[in-house]
Amino acid sequence: QLPFKVLMVLTNNYTLGTTGLKTGFSFSEAAHVYHGFREAGFDVIFISPRGGEAPIDPITYEQHFDCLICNNFMEDPTLVETLYSTQNPKNIELESVRAIYYVGGLGCLWDFPSSNEIAAISRQVYNKHHGVIAASSEGVAGLIPITTKTATKPKLVNEKKITGATYEELQAVLGGEADKILNINLEEQLKALEAEFKVGNAFESHVENSKRVITGQNIQSVDEVVQLVIEEIVSNLADQAHFTHLI
Repeated sequence: QLPFKVLMVLTNNYTLGTTGLKTGFSFSEAAHVYHGFREAGFDVIFISPRGGEAPIDPITYEQHFDCLICNNFMEDPTLVETLYSTQNPKNIELESVRAIYYVGGLGCLWDFPSSNEIAAISRQVYNKHHGVIAASSEGVAGLIPITTKTATKPKLVNEKKITGATYEELQAVLGGEADKILNINLEEQLKALEAEFKVGNAFESHVENSKRVITGQNIQSVDEVVQLVIEEIVSNLADQAHFTHLI
């Protein structure tokens, strides 16, 4: 068991714009991210912009419930209970946190971009703890409000290679109605912040690692993102141990 924690950020939003349809966080992404970090020995804490219930996107639940990792996730009653009582960012003790992972799902496009409290936590983990900020698919919306020095600038994604849910993929998921349904164009928003947005093949794994900011384009990228986050944390621990030995 490693003495460090990973914060998994989940959306509180359960409405898909004005469609009347339900949404939330990506079931498969959350299950695989949680499984990967727990298998590596990390404690995992679920947080959300407001705390409290984090809704599962019903479509992703139906699509992936036959996945063993997803099935195991939902069969753990204690784990399921935490989805109804995610931590409020105001109550998080950051001393042992070494990574923050923003989980995707269409719901997060509405609350992640304005989640300034979690952005402040991310800034502290990134700067003071030399930690890792990670996200996959729509979860990269959580990177939008993060800054690295002051509360307003510079933006974390500035001049970094970033990937995430592409316009092409979102159009495919939403039947060509992305412009009508979504509140932001994620890809263009990140480019406007001077991120170097990288696009791989649609619905195939594509990951970018840029100065401890690790992003995956889609759900197919999640396992690789988690593995890179773990490697970054372990590498940093080794560097610290070497430095301590030298002095």
